[in-house]
Amino acid sequence: MPSVQRYLSGHNNAARSAALTASSVRASQAIERVRAQRTGGGRVRLSGAYSGHAAAQVEIELRAAGGVPRASQPQFAGVGNGQLSVLGVDAAAPLQALTLTLVDLGVPTEHAQLALREVQIRARAPGAAGNQIRITVQPQLQRTATDWALLADWPAGSALQQGAQWDWGGLPLSAQGQLDERSGRIQIGHDPQVYRPYRVYKDGAWQFGLTPAPERPLPAGAPVWRVSGGYVVTVTDGQAVETYGDTAAGQAALVTLYELLSALAGSALVEVAGVVAAERALGGQAALDVPLRTQAWLHGLSGKVDLKDVSVPPAAPTQQLTVRCINADVVGQERWSVQGAVSGALPVAVTGQRYQSAAADFLIPATPPAAVGSGEVGFVYTPTGRSDDEGLPSVCLRPLRLGANARPLTVTFRYSKRPPAECSCSDMPAPRLSPACLGLGEDMDIEDVEFMSRIKAVYAWREAFIRGNTDIQLAGMTPGTPEIPGTPGTPPVTRWRFTVQYGGNVMQGGSTTWQSARAVSQQLYDDESEARTALDAVKNAGPLPAGTALGSITRGGVALDLQSISGGFSFSRTDGALPVDIHASGAGSVVTGGTPGTPTIPAQPGKAVPLSYRAYVIDLDWMESAIPILVGCLSRVYDKPAARQAWDALWEEVKTDLGHLQAARNDLETAAHAHARYLDRYKSTVDNILLSVGILPKSKSSSTDAGSCWTDHGGTHWWVDTEGNYLPAFTNHAYISAKRDADGKVYSTREFGFGLLVACPDRLKEGDQITVRIHSVDGHRPYQVGDEAVISTVAAGPAWLAGGVDGTDALTWRVAGSASGALPDYIVPTDGAAAPVYHQAGARLQMALGGIPFALGDAFTLAIEAGQWRWRRDAGAWSALADIPASGQAPLADGLLAHFDVGAAPSFADGDAYVFAVHQPWAVGHVRDAHESAWGWAGAAATLEIDLGAPTPVAALALARYHLPAGAQVHVAIDGGAPQLLDTSGPVAVLLLPAPVQARRLLISISGAEGGHIGWLWAGVPLATDHHASQCQRVRRWAVGRGSGINPASLYAGAGDGWRLAWSPGDAAASRLLQADLQRLLPLLDWAQQQDEPLILVPHHRHPQDASLVRLGADALEITDQHAWQPDDAQHRLLSATLDLEPVFA
Repeated sequence: MPSVQRYLSGHNNAARSAALTASSVRASQAIERVRAQRTGGGRVRLSGAYSGHAAAQVEIELRAAGGVPRASQPQFAGVGNGQLSVLGVDAAAPLQALTLTLVDLGVPTEHAQLALREVQIRARAPGAAGNQIRITVQPQLQRTATDWALLADWPAGSALQQGAQWDWGGLPLSAQGQLDERSGRIQIGHDPQVYRPYRVYKDGAWQFGLTPAPERPLPAGAPVWRVSGGYVVTVTDGQAVETYGDTAAGQAALVTLYELLSALAGSALVEVAGVVAAERALGGQAALDVPLRTQAWLHGLSGKVDLKDVSVPPAAPTQQLTVRCINADVVGQERWSVQGAVSGALPVAVTGQRYQSAAADFLIPATPPAAVGSGEVGFVYTPTGRSDDEGLPSVCLRPLRLGANARPLTVTFRYSKRPPAECSCSDMPAPRLSPACLGLGEDMDIEDVEFMSRIKAVYAWREAFIRGNTDIQLAGMTPGTPEIPGTPGTPPVTRWRFTVQYGGNVMQGGSTTWQSARAVSQQLYDDESEARTALDAVKNAGPLPAGTALGSITRGGVALDLQSISGGFSFSRTDGALPVDIHASGAGSVVTGGTPGTPTIPAQPGKAVPLSYRAYVIDLDWMESAIPILVGCLSRVYDKPAARQAWDALWEEVKTDLGHLQAARNDLETAAHAHARYLDRYKSTVDNILLSVGILPKSKSSSTDAGSCWTDHGGTHWWVDTEGNYLPAFTNHAYISAKRDADGKVYSTREFGFGLLVACPDRLKEGDQITVRIHSVDGHRPYQVGDEAVISTVAAGPAWLAGGVDGTDALTWRVAGSASGALPDYIVPTDGAAAPVYHQAGARLQMALGGIPFALGDAFTLAIEAGQWRWRRDAGAWSALADIPASGQAPLADGLLAHFDVGAAPSFADGDAYVFAVHQPWAVGHVRDAHESAWGWAGAAATLEIDLGAPTPVAALALARYHLPAGAQVHVAIDGGAPQLLDTSGPVAVLLLPAPVQARRLLISISGAEGGHIGWLWAGVPLATDHHASQCQRVRRWAVGRGSGINPASLYAGAGDGWRLAWSPGDAAASRLLQADLQRLLPLLDWAQQQDEPLILVPHHRHPQDASLVRLGADALEITDQHAWQPDDAQHRLLSATLDLEPVFA
């Protein structure tokens, strides 16, 4: 009787060699290329979900002939990293090589921009239009004197100084090195840079610094000014104007660079490229005044003379302006030449008078001399020859005084008869002297465009006026006139208009000046009371606000026309609040409409008219009286922008007035001199224009008075300077040294004076002389001829954005085909737009730009090519040749897909071959052995048919190394019999038949097992020894990995049951191990060791649920014969052995 143990081993597994047919195998994507033999630039790949039941080897071979046109992978040679994509190839495309070569980079569109420290101000609109953008910064700074000045030079570029002399109120930096928000702002000397002082404690002492560090040396002695105020920044493209920082318009103040950049975020013209941050560290955006300087500035002062109140006009050039004393005759009124390296000779400056020009504004301070009126002076009376009986007069000079401008000199006065009053040259017209002949240049500066444009406009208008007031009357008959019937008259209408005059002192540049304005009501009132009511409303509205501009305004709800502004610096707006001048305000009547009746005029016959050249002299004379007033004014003020604006307004007024006389007739009935006082209207405006720029208008010259210093006392004789330098003296009258200037105006030289006392003046004789000699003068003159000051200025102008370009924004690629020849160029935009599809010669291409731009000569090459292929599996028969499809993908079998990836031309060459290993980890053949590989199926249900080939004894079926989800069921049917359920609840499922059967086909049916798998299928007759083991011990083992040390941690990996079987010869009846058993057991154990394959042990055939999957626990089996292997008959051996079986963990 056999033992109760059963051994199921691969050695006696009938299913191992059976034919297996599975309903499905789970798909695999494990594909490996194992060999490639190619010369083409392309490659072949396999992909797909392989559903074959076993692993396979796939071979693919290429043939170059025939096929569907395809494009090779474009190849690039050059600099850029853009891509050329092939979108498709037409079926009829010719096979050829295509080359695309970059021949024109085009012109990229660029934004105009301005670099400003670490950011850029960039035009929002791309292209050259941004180059028109200008940024102007107008400082609105106020400087206040402090108690500090530099005691030593501060070198350029040096940020820190040590010593209390540099303590200008700077606050300590924070721990993060940032400026205190309360830090003040200062300027030093004439340096335009605004600094922020600070202090740091370093090396045991306070050190004092400036941010930013000075760009220019700061000289010793320069005063330190406290600065307040901000900047008005204007951004314009010539049409739109944006203003920032105009606090008068309610805008936020701009002081720092950060505030400017933040404000520009709302600009429609520009944007800021870069990081804008409120950084208060040294040099940070919030610790730095607006750095743009768009107005000329003072670079330095040098020379002996200390100029005061020096300022630089915004448009001054870069130059040195030399101010040199050329005449020191009159103390306090010295005359100075002003010469610029660029501006050339400028008008003469006078001591004590504010000098203004387009190059610089300054004041030469008047300094009184150390001593006045003292020195050594005397006189000598020298009578002319007389007869003995002629008496001599007594002549004295008393008092004889020296003036403030006294200097050593000798003057001789000769007693002479004066010309009669009716013979005076002062009333004669002066001839014109050519300035060019005198070396003084032309009469006007023809190089000055501002000046010449206005002069040309005046004389062009004058020419048109003259032509309009002259004509030619040809000889002939005048046409007769028909009778003109009379008309009844209409009564005139009287309406009322009022005028309001404003005037008052305004502050400008620290000084007070007068300014006035004139406004007229726009409405004509039907009633005088209405006009006066409106006038009262305007008066009650108070002063005219500062900044009011010419044109239409509203005061007290009444519309006015502000017609003129005089005085001050501006003629287009008020410089300050101007009160109403009550005495210059009132209403006046205006007569409008109304026509007188006309009598009937009888018809007249024509008359003979001779040829005549006619000029309407009255109108022409009036025009010629007005034009010189404007031309003379313009020549004196054309370099003053504010004055030019006022002159332009006056010119418009004059043209309007004279426009009434342009018809070809004498519109004036009386001669021009009858209206001469009307010209005072223009002359008074000219006087105010001259005063606004510091020019004193000429008063009417008098030959008899020099401001009470010199007077012509009349008489028949006077004392004449023999050298002609000084004006004459008069007997028995006080005399002050006096001369005439170039315009004939008398002025005192302030050199000397005396009383010319003559006793017995009737004894004076023509030729008598008095000589006054000043030997020496005490004291020192403040200025000497040759003294000079040098003003160095640096020009500046609006900051402009540059670099904007209107580009073509396109690359031009020259395209050529080896068969098609030259093809149309491919134009690729570079402005961000997608490139168009290029479709020529059957190829559809599209280019995409990369991060690295292309360069001239960069080239793409590709080929339009074709090819065929074939394949086989597991060294079987080759398939028929097929065209490589246009898509590059071709299905094979069992879900496999071949990919023909193009490469560099040629992509595929004749004879290219590829070999792939297609792995099937779920192959059905994996159930033949007990290794870890398994059969997996698709879906939740599957069947597996085992064809044993012939009727085979089967006593048991078993499954091992399976994974089935909960609820799954496995049934086994033998040769079509009733299915039997396998218990798969444990790690091993064993079905032991009551008795062995002869079976050929087994069918395993699986249900409810989605994702499951079975690793080993066993069928056949299990091994059983003659007697069961004397010892059968179950051992539960756990796969645990432990560390070292005390109480080490562990890593659990699984559990399983092992067994120990022993055959002991002591109980020969129950557990003997016979030679026949050994001969059947050893091959089974050898197989397990040779194949490294587990086996199934069923401890008792009635309890298959205790079965375990085990492997040998040792590589040796000790077998003992009770007779020491001595019996002659091997069947008489009584053997014993111990078999240790370790679990296969799961």
